[in-house]
Amino acid sequence: MLVCDPMGKITVFTVDDCPFCRKAKDLLALKNVKFDSISLTEKPEWRSLLFLLTNGRTKVPQIFFNEKLIGGSDALQKLEDEGKLDQLIRKALEERDPAFPPPLRKPSGEEFLQVRPRDILARPQSAVVAIVQ
Repeated sequence: MLVCDPMGKITVFTVDDCPFCRKAKDLLALKNVKFDSISLTEKPEWRSLLFLLTNGRTKVPQIFFNEKLIGGSDALQKLEDEGKLDQLIRKALEERDPAFPPPLRKPSGEEFLQVRPRDILARPQSAVVAIVQ
């Protein structure tokens, strides 16, 4: 069982009735880790944000430790099998202010989109996408 005072955040994007989503959430629950589960079934408007956050991935689950994309349930299980999951969870939950990811290139190539996953994941109702020249 992991014991730490969580400052960071674990987020799992899911859809209803997805066995892979259930597997990922069950593994995190087994670790006694609190996480946010965002159902794309209930919030379909989040698909476009997830697309940006994952650089085009559309399958679920998509699991984030703070702003770091871990991947799906297979990636999470692989970390567990390799004995790395507990350490990564602990590190993620101990981080207070994770760094931003690199900017994503806008299709036109003239500007960059700076996606701030911390803002998106923390305040889904007011997601922040700032255009930076």
